[in-house]
Amino acid sequence: MIMARPTRSKLLYAQMIGRGTRLHPDKRDLMVIDVGDNSRTHQLPGLHSLFNLPINMNLSGGNALEIEREIERLNRTQRWIDTSRIHTLEDLKLAAERIEFFNFDGPAELRPYTQNTWHGVPGGYCLSLPDGEWISIEPNLLDTWDVQLSTVAEGAKRLGSEDSLAAAVQFADGFVAINRPDARRLVERSARWRDELPSDKQKEVLARNKIPLPAGLTRGQAAQMISQLVSAKTLRGSR
Repeated sequence: MIMARPTRSKLLYAQMIGRGTRLHPDKRDLMVIDVGDNSRTHQLPGLHSLFNLPINMNLSGGNALEIEREIERLNRTQRWIDTSRIHTLEDLKLAAERIEFFNFDGPAELRPYTQNTWHGVPGGYCLSLPDGEWISIEPNLLDTWDVQLSTVAEGAKRLGSEDSLAAAVQFADGFVAINRPDARRLVERSARWRDELPSDKQKEVLARNKIPLPAGLTRGQAAQMISQLVSAKTLRGSR
């Protein structure tokens, strides 16, 4: 099958490929030559889109619904696991124990604006501070971004709002630099202590939460894992 017609329509692209994939008793496969280069901008829906699975996931005869539930559980409980790197059922079994499946880069949309260890949470972003504090950034109904300082004991205190996400992140980072100067060394990605081995206390916390300690994990990475665990528990408790 030769696709010689360029198209911006995802529906037309699917229809053209669909005609070629019609079954026939003597037909074993389909070769598509995409002269129009449509496959660069379009993708066909498949099990990965229907079940929200990683695009390169090979089910190998496994139950798609059960695999989706396990990946959803990892996304909910161990958010440092990059499920897009899971391609096989064996990967799925090992993802919680192998550091090559982990991603500690932080939300891509925040990286141009901050050097701190922000992480994504449902509905916004969070920066964990010492002494049980954290700063959160969330969009509001006015299409602006609210910045809040929270503690478990006292709840949330609004610090301000900004018109853009970039401005909100810079405002929050500025608050930390001025009002929590001792925390600055702890939240910076470039802090030297982050390359050290995990502390005994960190190992204890991860073990208590039944989180495996993979080979090669650093103290900074362990700190990010614990911050995300605390954030998830706090959010569940507030609902």
